[in-house]
Amino acid sequence: RFWFPSCAMGIQPSCHYCHTAAVPEELLPDLERWDGFLFLVSHPEWFTFHNARAAFDGLLPASRRRLMVYVPTALCVVEQAEDHRDEFYWAMATRRQIALGFDEVEILDLADATVEHAEGLLGQYRLDCVYIEGGNTFALRHYARRFDHLFRRDLSTRKYGFVGVSAGAILCGSTVQPALWKGEAGDDPKPSCIPDTDWDSFCASKAWDVCRGACFFMHFHDGWRPILDEQTSQGDWAKSCIAISDYSALVYRGSELPVWHHFDCRDDGDPELAADATCGLSLPRELGFGAKSVA
Repeated sequence: RFWFPSCAMGIQPSCHYCHTAAVPEELLPDLERWDGFLFLVSHPEWFTFHNARAAFDGLLPASRRRLMVYVPTALCVVEQAEDHRDEFYWAMATRRQIALGFDEVEILDLADATVEHAEGLLGQYRLDCVYIEGGNTFALRHYARRFDHLFRRDLSTRKYGFVGVSAGAILCGSTVQPALWKGEAGDDPKPSCIPDTDWDSFCASKAWDVCRGACFFMHFHDGWRPILDEQTSQGDWAKSCIAISDYSALVYRGSELPVWHHFDCRDDGDPELAADATCGLSLPRELGFGAKSVA
């Protein structure tokens, strides 16, 4: 099932577009168990928008910006990563560390790391944020598979913040298949760095599913509406899909009321909404936060 702003468009719910109306209030998610936050965005430079920074600052005070673990794995298909991977990854990590005001940053490249190394990084008491960079969704899904149990555990029990950019946000959903819907305009499902995979397969495309069935369609604009309408009418797996534009963000703060919040990233957006990353967005109750087994 896909959620659509029927109150604004006058049609049967099918897909929820974050920059438009919310679905009914009685469909709030049950997200009360977690004390961290999710910050899901499409735009790779979201932190350059004043409103986006204001929202992030409201979620994580300066006193809790000790260590950020930066996951650049989805960038492995970028030309700079192929030629000078270490330098490129550290440049990206350092830029985000400085922009967001963290004391330290450590890189966790899922393509090379061992499970033991990842568990050590994620288990540090100083860790305040995990930042999963955007890039190729399918490369990220492939390399992250060995670490699924760690992230699912931490996303439901730990108190650090979690930033998912584009591919990183998609990985939080139930499936990475929305990255296929754009065809040649989207991510290459067969990058040379990973084995050939049938991403139409339910098992291969399973993601972390931390939102009880919701999947995410990133970089949305009105031109993608026909594609989303087509996909909503033929999916056998019946998921809830949330579309996030380049200038929207979806935020969940676990220590407060069980509700997702949407805000406008742009500097000309409503600053009152961005100040605390809230505008009363509510999503279906079955999207309640919680790690689920994909065995």
